[in-house]
Amino acid sequence: MPYLGQKSVPVAYERRENILDAPIIVELTSMAELVVALAENRQDEADAMFGQVLGYDFWKTAPELLIDISLECYKKHRHWLDVLSKHKNPQIKAITAWFIDLAKRSRLEPMEYMLDRLVGGTISGVDNEFDRIELPAESPAKFISPFKEHYFGSRRYSSATESYLTLLGQLSTLRQRLRQWQPNRTLRIKDLTEFVRLNQAAGLKIIDTNPHTQTTNAVQVMTAYKAKGLEFEAVFVINAQDEVWGPTARSRTPRISLPHNLPIAPAGDSDNDKLRLLFVALTRAKHTLHICGYSHDLDNKLSPALSFIDSISGLEHQQISKPTSVKAVEILSTDWSYRFRQIIADKPALMAPILEDYKLSVTHLNNFLDVAEGGPYFFLMHNLLRFPEALSPSAAYGDSVHQTLKWLHGELRQKTVLPSTSAIQKYFGEVLDRKHLKKSDHTRLSERGREALKRYTKEKGSIFEPKDLAERGFNNDGVVVGDARLSGKIDVLHFKDVGRTEVFDFKTGRPAPSWQGKGEFERIKLHKYRQQLLFYKLLVEGSASYQGKLVVDKGRLEFIETDANGRLLPGLELTYEPKEMTRFIALINSVWKRVMSLDFPETSKYPPTSRGILAFEEDLLSK
Repeated sequence: MPYLGQKSVPVAYERRENILDAPIIVELTSMAELVVALAENRQDEADAMFGQVLGYDFWKTAPELLIDISLECYKKHRHWLDVLSKHKNPQIKAITAWFIDLAKRSRLEPMEYMLDRLVGGTISGVDNEFDRIELPAESPAKFISPFKEHYFGSRRYSSATESYLTLLGQLSTLRQRLRQWQPNRTLRIKDLTEFVRLNQAAGLKIIDTNPHTQTTNAVQVMTAYKAKGLEFEAVFVINAQDEVWGPTARSRTPRISLPHNLPIAPAGDSDNDKLRLLFVALTRAKHTLHICGYSHDLDNKLSPALSFIDSISGLEHQQISKPTSVKAVEILSTDWSYRFRQIIADKPALMAPILEDYKLSVTHLNNFLDVAEGGPYFFLMHNLLRFPEALSPSAAYGDSVHQTLKWLHGELRQKTVLPSTSAIQKYFGEVLDRKHLKKSDHTRLSERGREALKRYTKEKGSIFEPKDLAERGFNNDGVVVGDARLSGKIDVLHFKDVGRTEVFDFKTGRPAPSWQGKGEFERIKLHKYRQQLLFYKLLVEGSASYQGKLVVDKGRLEFIETDANGRLLPGLELTYEPKEMTRFIALINSVWKRVMSLDFPETSKYPPTSRGILAFEEDLLSK
């Protein structure tokens, strides 16, 4: 790999790197270890961690400053925390105060929240799939970790896309594995350090296997197993040595030996198995085959060539001069995973695996258009690249309510009557319990959801009918509008007369009495809601299941919660107008074109208002 990188030869491969050894993960877990050491008042361990953590590049701390601090601690026999918290450098004091605050929070906040703080995200960040709800506001953070901006800022994406995607894959893999580790328990930040320790102690690797392609004409690097069934114009079989492929190759030793009387043996260790695998590798070439070996190994010991091919006639042997030792050491000591890639990678090829099967949802569309919350770049990070973050309280609450309504409708279809209020509240509580929220948020949202569902089903339970479909998904219905592939899920398809239906969309949060909206926040929210109902009409009428069979003639918002006066408001209805639908279809295709061409325009010139969003939409349509 280093030699290909040095020669600017692009490669495509399946990553097999242990993410626990990746620098970005080491830095993140080291910060977590420091927080735990401070929380448990283990000063000696905190002393050792502070010097390491503050040396990371994203802090931009001068090395001379850290040396001075280290010498002061040594000469005066003081702990790092004492010196740092009283240091005259304002940045050092701010970072130290931040770590102390995290240590205090670590016993109360879930691990997911703490990871967001370490990374530099926001706990109650924007989540447009569910309605933002009002919770007691925390005081604004005095300090935000520079980790996210350093590794995942817009400049890095533009100038070093491959590195950006590699780091994102590693961070995503870590958080996915943590979520799978003990899914029925609310983890704390100490559990992250324990998770890492257990994997390392057991010699287990956490592998990022995301497919990776640098350009469309990249050299394919793969194992012989992966190459089965494939063919290439030219093939290079590397390391053609007995110690790799032949009789002297080391056999795989199982962790647990099999009983001696068991009439089976591990596959793949006999000479015949190795020969068959080598045959697979050699027969992948259509026209040209290069079998490459070496005369000496890295310890400068003689290494026999592969004995399997000694007797084959017609092979042309060519001696290639060995690189100078200085050159070889220089290349091999360079971290090729992070340094050689940028010269040769091109953005379309890197993003091709993501775009190949991508389908646009209305949430993604609204995020792309919402210049008040980041617009195209927010869409890129959170929807296209799926930057890993904790589930916000709003999202956890909204999802729990929607899952409960889906279950309620399923019970109605099966038993023809709605479940009891206590059963509905119990189900909601069980779903919310699995969200692993902070205790104060969980208590507040649990009470709120139980009361809202009780009131809504009592006063408006008749809206649910057994013949309707709840949470109808369209991901596999082949919906295409213009060039855009669409996907999504509709809360309720309410069937009316033959060939006619309405779509219902349930909303949590403060209800709106009309489509106009009173304040800026509500106007933006209602604009998105309107586009959701327009989108749902396209989903139904363009789907393989209903195309030519169903017409959606109305859309309706149903507000689950009461207004400030404790009243449930009637739903907001939308009658579809041809002119509005034509504009919306054009807008979808304009956004789709931008996404497929990886064109994410700068939107800072637009005001963060509903007028700014409409101006951005008009500019997209005009181009």
